Amino acid sequence: MRINKKIAVSVSIISIVAVAAAPTFHRTRPAVRCDIPVRDYQYAKLSQTLRSLSNVPIVISVPLKDFYGTAPVDLRGPADGKQLTVKSFQFVTDSVLRSDHCSVSQMSVLLHESGRWTISLQANQNPVNPRQILDVTTAQPKQLFTDHLQRNEFHVVARCYSQYGPGDSNGLLGKPLVFPLLVRPFMVQRQQPYALFETGFHPDVQQYFGSIDRVEIEFAYKLD
Repeated sequence: MRINKKIAVSVSIISIVAVAAAPTFHRTRPAVRCDIPVRDYQYAKLSQTLRSLSNVPIVISVPLKDFYGTAPVDLRGPADGKQLTVKSFQFVTDSVLRSDHCSVSQMSVLLHESGRWTISLQANQNPVNPRQILDVTTAQPKQLFTDHLQRNEFHVVARCYSQYGPGDSNGLLGKPLVFPLLVRPFMVQRQQPYALFETGFHPDVQQYFGSIDRVEIEFAYKLD
């Protein structure tokens, strides 16, 4: 028995010496977090942005007494010398901005030297199409992926430019933006044309009225 105990003690001592002589490896345990940081993929909230650049403005001199009154406007000039100058911008090259099932047309912008501005246009969502595209296999109106949408939120911005050069249309030069005119987002119902008439006051319209020679309409609709 004593021999067995001596053997056991010897084995234990050898094991302890072997463990003590073995190299020590240091390990680091990562900290445990209770959640994952919010870094979700950012999905697009608006559709592709479309733009239309106006022609040079039509300048109109309106007598103040006729502009603010009910008498017919005489564009030949006021007799008392008091008049209000208005710039009218129309969009001929890209008269319709269409993105999927949403579109804006009949766009017009008025700038008053007093600082007031007016934007008018017609917005459509899934309009009635008298020339519907027929499916070649069933001869039925072709179904679009947007046919089920009942309404969408439209986003429109008017950007006023000064001294717009001829090379800008080819992307050679930057657009000399003076200030933007923001239109409040509005809802458009399915097959119900919406005539937008937005007006407001901006001090920069009055300050830079003489140099503004182009206006650009920017349009997009909310995807969800």
